[in-house]
Amino acid sequence: MKRNNFYPDGTFIPYQMPQDFRKSLNKEACGNCGLYSNRRSFCGIYRTQGVKDIYVCNNGEKDSLKDNGRTCPLFSFIITSI
Repeated sequence: MKRNNFYPDGTFIPYQMPQDFRKSLNKEACGNCGLYSNRRSFCGIYRTQGVKDIYVCNNGEKDSLKDNGRTCPLFSFIITSI
């Protein structure tokens, strides 16, 4: 199923975001990801701005949440492979 290209408020959803990008139904959301910047609305996984913090994609895992003190699995992989 193809996702909508606009948020409910009419602003554009960045094209870099995956098809499974959707509004979060629980605490697993972009705003809780270690690679998300609230100040810039920036997603470090997809490297794009304009991402709302109450949305989520399937790349987020429980280990990527900011509130548990861990980092994103993608970031951990990069650090351990250096």
